[in-house]
Amino acid sequence: HPQMFYNVVKSLKIGEAEPTPAHRFMRLLEEKGLLFRCYTQNIDALERKAGVSLDKLVEAHGTMAEGYCLKCNSPCQPDVFFPPEGGTVPPCPACGGLLRPGITLYGEPLPQRFRDNATVDFKQTDLVIVMGTSLSVQPFAGLLGAINNHCSVLLVNREVPYVMRALVRSRAMWSMTSRITKRQPGKIGMLLGECDDGVRKIARQVGWDSELK
Repeated sequence: HPQMFYNVVKSLKIGEAEPTPAHRFMRLLEEKGLLFRCYTQNIDALERKAGVSLDKLVEAHGTMAEGYCLKCNSPCQPDVFFPPEGGTVPPCPACGGLLRPGITLYGEPLPQRFRDNATVDFKQTDLVIVMGTSLSVQPFAGLLGAINNHCSVLLVNREVPYVMRALVRSRAMWSMTSRITKRQPGKIGMLLGECDDGVRKIARQVGWDSELK
């Protein structure tokens, strides 16, 4: 029932939404040469709109900024999913097949880019910023499990996700053994509250507040 599906897709239209300070903070980290990768569960493409480069971005649940044909895999513009009132989504101009947005639906595997990069990226980084997420949906929630014990973690969030609590306990155990191994575990920091407030505080402390606006 493609029309039923398209009716649901129409409700996902991003419209005139603009990036928030939290999105712009990711772009600022890239401009400073500090962003190794930005992983997001959002499908609204606001990281792109904020200016984060596509090679730095891993959209784990896909994006509404792209679409493709189910039959021939030809790309299509996202505007086709939002026809004028009374209009219908056209078929693929190349083969006549059904078009769909580039988002990951329930039960589908995450994009290949996520699977190719996740484990490698998180083993290499020295700091992970966890921001604006409950970390309750797998496999995204398992990303923290891929970091090494020497990687620091900064949480900028309204609440402390369960996986973060587990990480704190794990690091406490690691700290006990560090007296023997002489290798200190990474630090864990938390800025609880709204993400925008958190990134503004970070920007002020490092002298970037004027660049974040």
